Amino acid sequence: MSTCSLCNKKARSGDCVTCYICRKYRHTECAGLSRLEVECIRSSSRKIHYYCEKCDIVSIIHTMKTEIEVLQDELAELKKSGSNVADRDSEKKLSDEEIIAEIEDNA
Repeated sequence: MSTCSLCNKKARSGDCVTCYICRKYRHTECAGLSRLEVECIRSSSRKIHYYCEKCDIVSIIHTMKTEIEVLQDELAELKKSGSNVADRDSEKKLSDEEIIAEIEDNA
């Protein structure tokens, strides 16, 4: 029999949840879960996972890092397309409307 990683008391599967990442057991009460939340997690028709506080933060940080990388890639593409427009603008004067249209076409 396992123990709750929060209170260190014996943990039976019926009154516990397991963190999807670290696989540690938590009493549903120790985890602060309502009866409805527990039912949703245990429902076989849903793919809802429980994450302990530590793993939830790690998961959020990982997601944010991934989103930042995507934004950095998009910014680099915008800068690249913007410099292409600026290069052409130096060759011939474009109106503001033409520059905006160029940027929108390259986006």
